[in-house]
Amino acid sequence: MTKKLHLHLESLSAKSPHMYLTPEVWTKAAARHPELAAQLEVTFGWDGKDFAQYAKSADILFASDFPRENLAEVAPNLKWVNVPAAGTENFMPFDWLPDGIVFTNNSGNHHQRAIEFGGMALMALHNRLPEVITNQRNRNWNRIFSTIATDKVVVVLGFGSLGSGVGKAAKMFGMHVIGVTRSGRPNEVADEMYRTGDLRDHLPRADFLVIASPVTPETRGLIGAADLDLMKKGAGIVNIGRAPIMDYDALRQRLESGQIGGAILDVFDPEPLAADSPLWTTPNLIITPHNSTDDVEQYIPRTFDMFFANLARFIDGKPLENQVDRKLGYWVRE
Repeated sequence: MTKKLHLHLESLSAKSPHMYLTPEVWTKAAARHPELAAQLEVTFGWDGKDFAQYAKSADILFASDFPRENLAEVAPNLKWVNVPAAGTENFMPFDWLPDGIVFTNNSGNHHQRAIEFGGMALMALHNRLPEVITNQRNRNWNRIFSTIATDKVVVVLGFGSLGSGVGKAAKMFGMHVIGVTRSGRPNEVADEMYRTGDLRDHLPRADFLVIASPVTPETRGLIGAADLDLMKKGAGIVNIGRAPIMDYDALRQRLESGQIGGAILDVFDPEPLAADSPLWTTPNLIITPHNSTDDVEQYIPRTFDMFFANLARFIDGKPLENQVDRKLGYWVRE
C-alpha cells in the first residue's frame, strides 16, 4: 500500500473563527473529495504549539502562520506550503523557505465578494454616502444629489482576483474601467490596462480610485500627497488592498479639505485601528474593519476545495496553481 501523505493543518486562535482550519470543516471538505482525502494522513495544531512534533513528518503544511526558523531541519520532508490567504507580505522575504518547497496561496477565493463589496463601495461613493453620513452625525440637513454612474472613470490599482472583481462591478453600472498592474497585460474586464509606472498619468482621469493590490516593494508608499493632488476635486477612494500602499495622513487632510470627496477604507496598519486614530473622526470617511471580501460561511470551505484541486496536481506531478513568486510576493498569472 502506498504511504499516505502527511498534511498538517495549523490554525491561529487570533484569527476570526471563520478562518479556523478545524476538524469539522476539514471532514466536510474531505467528504466532497473522498478519493483525494483518502491519500492523506491529517493532523491539526494551534498557535504553533507542538508544531515541531507535527512538522517532523509533514509533507504538506496548510497554515495561516507557523514557526519558520530552521524549517529545513524542523520539517525535512516538507514539499508544499499552502496558506489560506491571498496576501503573503507577512511571509516576505522568503529567505526562510528552503529551495524545492512550493508556496501557494488562495488567490481567487475573494473574487465574488470583491464584486459585491466593490459595487457597494462604488455606489456609496458615487451617491456621496460618506458625506451623507458625516452630515447625519453633525445633524446637518444638506440635500446632496447625484447623477447616473454611466461613463464615470474607475482606476483600479491591482487587477487580480480583487481588482478584476471590482472592475466587473463597475462595468455593471456602465463605468469606464482602467486597470493598473505590474505588467499592464490586457484584461477582458478592463477598458484600458497600464503598467504601475504609468499610474500618475491616469489619476487625473479618475472619478474613483480603487486600491486592490498586494503590498510589495513596488507598491509600498506608491500613493502619497502629490498623487492625491492629481485627482479630480471630489474624487472617491476605496482601499481593499493593503494600507501601506497609501499615505493615510495625506488622505485624511484631503478629506477634511474636500479635495477628496469620500473614501472607504477596509485595511489599516497596524490592525485593529487604534482607538485614538484621527481616522475615526475624519469627515466623509467610512471605515470597515478588514471584512470587505471575506465570507463567514464559505471562505475556508472554498479554500479547502482549491487545496484539493491542487492536491490532485501535486499527486500527478503537475505544476501547482497559485504558486507565489518569491521575489514579487504574489501569484503571477500567465
